[in-house]
Amino acid sequence: MSRHSSLFADKTRTRKSSELLRVLWRYLSKFKYSVALVAFLTLFYTAAVTYQPIIVQDAINLLIDNATFDTITLLVVFYLGLAVLGWVTQSLVTWVMASVQNELVHDLRSDTFEKLVEADFSYHSQIQSGNITSRVVNDTQEITTGLNVFTTSVTNLLVAFATLGVLFSISYWFGLISLLAIPTAMVITTVISSKGKVRMLKVRSSMGRVSGKLAENLSGVSIAKSFNQEERTSSEIRKLNNETYEYFKQLGAMMTMIFPSITLVSMIMIALVVYSGGMLYEQGLVTIGAIYLGTVMVRRFLSPILALSNNITNLQASLAALDRVTDILYSRPAVGNSPDAKPLEFKGGKVELVDVTFSYKTRKIESPGMMGGAPHMKSKGENGKIENVQVLKRVSFKIPAGKKTALIGHTGAGKSTVTKLLLRFYDPSSGSVLIDGQDLRDITLESLYDTVSLVSQEPYLFVGTVMDNIRYGRPDATDEEVYEIASMVGADEFIDALPDGYQTQLTESGKSLSAGQRQMITIARTMLKNPKILILDEATSRLDAYTESLVQLAQQKLFDGRTTLVIAHRLSTIRDVDQIVVMDDGEAVEVGTHDELMALNGKYTELYQTYYAHQGIEAIASD
Repeated sequence: MSRHSSLFADKTRTRKSSELLRVLWRYLSKFKYSVALVAFLTLFYTAAVTYQPIIVQDAINLLIDNATFDTITLLVVFYLGLAVLGWVTQSLVTWVMASVQNELVHDLRSDTFEKLVEADFSYHSQIQSGNITSRVVNDTQEITTGLNVFTTSVTNLLVAFATLGVLFSISYWFGLISLLAIPTAMVITTVISSKGKVRMLKVRSSMGRVSGKLAENLSGVSIAKSFNQEERTSSEIRKLNNETYEYFKQLGAMMTMIFPSITLVSMIMIALVVYSGGMLYEQGLVTIGAIYLGTVMVRRFLSPILALSNNITNLQASLAALDRVTDILYSRPAVGNSPDAKPLEFKGGKVELVDVTFSYKTRKIESPGMMGGAPHMKSKGENGKIENVQVLKRVSFKIPAGKKTALIGHTGAGKSTVTKLLLRFYDPSSGSVLIDGQDLRDITLESLYDTVSLVSQEPYLFVGTVMDNIRYGRPDATDEEVYEIASMVGADEFIDALPDGYQTQLTESGKSLSAGQRQMITIARTMLKNPKILILDEATSRLDAYTESLVQLAQQKLFDGRTTLVIAHRLSTIRDVDQIVVMDDGEAVEVGTHDELMALNGKYTELYQTYYAHQGIEAIASD
């Protein structure tokens, strides 16, 4: 079972906020001087905006006392100077925080993407690519948004505390009236903290599923059209969108209770200040200006609380996003370099599987199915009994150094799993996979991938030119080497016919090319790398017979004397191999040459008579 499995489940709990903040601080610590500057400027801003209404109070009292115009002018200038100081400090805070946010999102995305690149094959095979994209792009951006909201919230809190101090300095009655807002704010904050983050995490997870489903359906739009399933595809997206809408509606219901409550409290507090201020004025304890200052400050005391309540949802969204990103940052791949791993010492390329068994875990859900309620398999995130599914059972065979071996068998026999173990996408549950007597778990992955290359059945091309895609495995290859290898596999003819030849820009996955053309480019890419051990997983299944013969002739030239494992269903592909390994139900049941296996009259004979005998012995060849 992969250690990444926790990422696939629908989460029913979240990490503690303190743990998430520690993760965030690890990234913010490199900006400690910027954070200190922001804190210093925030104090200046708080002092400026707090003292402004005090100046207005003084001006009102002086006007009542028939102050001179020069005195009022001086107060106005002082007031405007504080306004400018507040504007400058706030602008500087915004500029510094923008710089911090940009670098923070860069670091988060870089580390998240690096973790995803290092993740083992089990991770990428079980989670939607769109969901991964949502974490790398949307969630990391949401974290920086939360950081900005947090900075604003801290500023509001400082202003609130300074305002409360002014209210108490005017009259302890004004201060006590302001304190009435705190219980209300505490109740609201408690409700949002306990319920809001869970709901927001559901929103983020739901949005990730929508993103993943959109990417999946857009990639398979041609299949949906060919099966007339456009309505079904749209219905699935609508269902996921409705689920997200329901989560947003729950959040909206919470917020509709919060804002009217705070507004009502604000009005009550202002009325109490005016009423008590009137009584205090009659007793000569406060001035008219002080009553004005009290009404301004009591509302200013509530404004940051209102803003804080408004920002709590955004902070919860940011923490939920950070929780999802932390899943990736904290994950450890099930397959990686051991502490004492050493580079592979290549001694010819002998490959050996010794008693290899491989299983994976899944949950089995009993539900009515199309075939009379047969059980169906679900992902780890659903309820049900965990079961081990055994794919390989004590498989043992050798691939001699420099020889070509064919791996054949019915669909589901375990052929592709063997290739994934040779590439160490997975580790065997038991047994060993060896190259030149060295266990793959004891060698570095970098040296393994420098030695072994795979041409899979499903070709994949990157966005870029044809030249870039062929050169992908060997960036230092010259243009002449690319031309030569493309010519040897017969790809030069269709490449030259493209609008810009080798400089033609390819779309995502090379959609503008046919499946066969894409496969020929991937074969050229692998051949240019010139690996010591080659794995061909139905590599020529998408090519016509003539093109396949050209590729095979090129392979004979380029990989002569190199260890090669071929998975194929064509007689033309396996007729020239040195040995054949027959897989059946996860076991290597027969090993030998064509003649030896035919003489056994066993599983190979059955497969040959079922599949290969009808394909024809002669293959198209070119001298």
